Amino acid sequence: EQEQAARAAAEAQGARAALAHYEEAEKTTAYIREEGQRLVDLELGSYRPVYKQIQLETERMNRLGAAVLVINTLMSVVLAVWISRSITGPVSRLVDMAGRMSRGNLDLEPLPPPRRSDDELGLLSAAFGQMSTNLKALIEKDKESLEKDRLVKELELQALQSQINPHFLFNTLNVLSKLALLEGAERTSDLIVSMSNLLRYNLRKLDQPVTLRDELAHVQEYFTIQQARFRDRVRFELDIEPDALQVPVPALTLQPLVENAFVHGIEGMEQGAVIRLEIGHVPEGVRIALSDNGGGMREEVRQALLRLEAGTDNKHSTGLGTRNVFKRLQLFYGRSDLVDIDSEPGKGTTITIVIPSGKEVEPLHVPADDRG
Repeated sequence: EQEQAARAAAEAQGARAALAHYEEAEKTTAYIREEGQRLVDLELGSYRPVYKQIQLETERMNRLGAAVLVINTLMSVVLAVWISRSITGPVSRLVDMAGRMSRGNLDLEPLPPPRRSDDELGLLSAAFGQMSTNLKALIEKDKESLEKDRLVKELELQALQSQINPHFLFNTLNVLSKLALLEGAERTSDLIVSMSNLLRYNLRKLDQPVTLRDELAHVQEYFTIQQARFRDRVRFELDIEPDALQVPVPALTLQPLVENAFVHGIEGMEQGAVIRLEIGHVPEGVRIALSDNGGGMREEVRQALLRLEAGTDNKHSTGLGTRNVFKRLQLFYGRSDLVDIDSEPGKGTTITIVIPSGKEVEPLHVPADDRG
């Protein structure tokens, strides 16, 4: 309106009249501009608390996001370490056990069972455990083999020490036998022949098995010599099944047992001494029972013999040859339950050996008896 009035005054009254209207219009415009700015400032002032609140919420969200990021990072690290440990832990235990085994330590605790037995680590742990078991078994077999080799070397040494020109010895015994026969001493001649047969049997190759028939003949030769010493003080009884004499046994199995019956059983008896040898079939195989009615043995000596332990009696060997026989039978047949001893002080002794049947027996290098 003021602009129109100023325009009309300019046309009707001139420029001076229009200027007053123009100045009034400028005042009004300035007032409107100031009021508008004031209203804008008021409006902006009303939104300032909201803006500050938004800023605070934004800062809080930023801090929360940083905390979530840190927590996620820590959880990721922990999870990664746990997964790594679950994989590398069993492998580290396997490596540690392998290192100790390589240094010769085989007395190791078994590995704990894996969480899963069908994954690679489970299969590896099972294979390693089986390998450790097989290795122990192989070492035990090697120990047995070394024991057999040691016994063979002892046998070879004994044979070398005993075979002092055996042909000369046999020829000398044959000459003595013929000379005694020519002089009419038939009994002396028979004893010399028995002694020659006994030595010849002892000097044979002892790494090959013999039959019970050979062992029985050897025992009878030995008894012939002993009876010349004991005469009527001792009686030798036989109860033999002939078809049971074909089983293989280590050489020098029966004679050491008969010798121990003489030395440790009936040697001190003035009369009525009896040594009985029984050989017959049983369901398990062939049973050999050698009994005497001599002095018997104490329970600790009997247990020591069955455990193949060394004796403590200084006067006698306390059955060292018997232990050797038991040890060779154990190595020959691969079993430790073939021998039993029934004896009490003053009630005699019975040694029972069961030779298993139905099994092929390979020749083993086993030593002769040691009668030290």
